[in-house]
Amino acid sequence: LWTKGVHHLYLVFVSTALATVIGLPLAIVGAEWRKVGLVSLQIVGLLQTIPGLAFFAFLIPFLGIGTLPALVALTFYALLPIVRS
Repeated sequence: LWTKGVHHLYLVFVSTALATVIGLPLAIVGAEWRKVGLVSLQIVGLLQTIPGLAFFAFLIPFLGIGTLPALVALTFYALLPIVRS
């Protein structure tokens, strides 16, 4: 249980950090240029509507099974609140 909990915290921390690194520049550029902001917010919102299982089914052929597709999916799901805020 301890090992799985630490792995989970690792996934959450890394994906949130990546989403912050990607989302903050998107939000700053979006605040400066309105059209860029609307397009980026629509794209990020569209990514949020994809169900998790379908997103993993799309990522597995490209990234395999393991930590990397989980990090990619969690990063995309964490982008919307960061970009919107």
